[in-house]
Amino acid sequence: MAYSDWKEIKVDVSDILLDYDNPRVFIDDFTQENLLRFLVDEDESIELANQIYLNRGLPLAEKPVVTLEKGKYIVLEGNRRISACKLLLDPHLLTDKETTKIPKIDTEMENYLRDFPVVLAPDRNSAEAFITMRHSGDRSVKKWSTIATTKRFVNRYKKGESINHIARVLNEKTGDVRKGIRFFYFLEFIRNEIEWNEEDKHRLEIYKMETTKLDRFLPFSRKAKDILKIGFAPDQHIKTELPMDVFKAALKNIISRIYLKNEIDTRTNMNIVFNSEVIEMCKLPSTGEIDRKITVNESNGTISIEKAGEGTKEEHVGEKEAISTEGTKKEHVGEKGTVSTEGIKEGHVGEKGGTISTEGVEEGSTKIKESAPTEGIIRAANDVSKYVNLTGAYAFTNKYQKNQRINALIKEIKSNKYKENRMGSMYLIRSLLETYTHEYIDYFVKDDKKEYRIKGIARDRTKRNQKLRELIYNNIKDHLKKFYPQYEEEIELIEITFTENNNAATTRIINFYIHSQTQVPDFQELLDAWKKVSTILKCLDEILFTNKFLSN
Repeated sequence: MAYSDWKEIKVDVSDILLDYDNPRVFIDDFTQENLLRFLVDEDESIELANQIYLNRGLPLAEKPVVTLEKGKYIVLEGNRRISACKLLLDPHLLTDKETTKIPKIDTEMENYLRDFPVVLAPDRNSAEAFITMRHSGDRSVKKWSTIATTKRFVNRYKKGESINHIARVLNEKTGDVRKGIRFFYFLEFIRNEIEWNEEDKHRLEIYKMETTKLDRFLPFSRKAKDILKIGFAPDQHIKTELPMDVFKAALKNIISRIYLKNEIDTRTNMNIVFNSEVIEMCKLPSTGEIDRKITVNESNGTISIEKAGEGTKEEHVGEKEAISTEGTKKEHVGEKGTVSTEGIKEGHVGEKGGTISTEGVEEGSTKIKESAPTEGIIRAANDVSKYVNLTGAYAFTNKYQKNQRINALIKEIKSNKYKENRMGSMYLIRSLLETYTHEYIDYFVKDDKKEYRIKGIARDRTKRNQKLRELIYNNIKDHLKKFYPQYEEEIELIEITFTENNNAATTRIINFYIHSQTQVPDFQELLDAWKKVSTILKCLDEILFTNKFLSN
């Protein structure tokens, strides 16, 4: 049935049920009361109720979509709006203290809520394409988070629908649906299968987890597969080749540093995430020794090893040092890298980070292999929201200064108080990203670049018909992969955040706020956008500086 055939009907708000399959809701006991409570606590239903009252109703284009299931009206699109209307109609659904925050409605408003206009969809599947458009497009009313999107897949998967069927109904790629289901099950494993104290468990509620801090590292990265031996069973749940106690301990180590200690963010080098502590924990069970017993204490990071005839030895993996009991005296991990000291007595990481490999060499003849440039990328993830300027939270100093527009934009970003000028800040970020993108392409589309040339794109930037996201994802990313593979972390960040089907892609979020007529970004969204954009632009700036500035 076409959308034009859907009919508008009027229903008493109190007769409309909230949707148990709402992907934004995370509760254990599914009742209408608990659904409403969650929306009040986590989705600002009280604030919306006040807006609806002040505006004397909803805008014409914001009518909720309902369907009939077992003789009951279920809201498919507009759960938050319906919950707000329920509060206006009956404030006693709230606690006594909360009822004072709800305005007392007059007869006219009550009549509106008793004869409330909604759109009736023929069934749930018919409404899915419309719901996707509402929450996933650049002009959506309120974007779904990555977790909400993946939970939407999981809700159907748990009902027995195949991945192919889910992809077909929701108009998604099969691979994206499968990956989304696996990611959600991985989050459930973190939250429910690893032992946390009550305070930490509350902080690790799935709907509260900032997935951008995680999905670059876990569970799909090459390091996760190589070190944690992560895989997925046919039912899409997580599996590993490691003993489960070791796997949980190593995973707990990483998750704690991301979400509880704030030591890791999206800019952190992969070698810092999968540091020597994690590597040693995961290597212990696979040394080929049969007569030994391994005990993992997750709470304090201690591993006890009992070997036949040798008693018990204990390794304590501290923040920067690991003591090995297998023929190696010591490994010392510097702030920015790792050391391999197999067969020698001691190794030490250089000041700049990188990786020192000493396998098979004599003491004193250590060979150094530089990893990807990390200057300016690795830094402690403290409370960045306390900074007045974006560049205070995430520093950016351009070495390449031949473009006056870039220089001016960076100067304005550095002086701009982003919390007070949110829309202006978003425009500045977007403009800087676009200017660097074209500046980089302008340099590498020239014939004299020979083997370094970017091909298949107009030399005149005014004739380039690709979108900004496409220029970054298709042209710049591929160019970096081919000619500057040492920027592995930045390439991976582009891969994750600028992919076409990622609803949380940086360019989508930026464009959404720039083109929206009503929405304004909050400061956390600005920080996240700047964090990702500045990381990538540092890479482009350094390449432009090295190739263009120094060559003149």
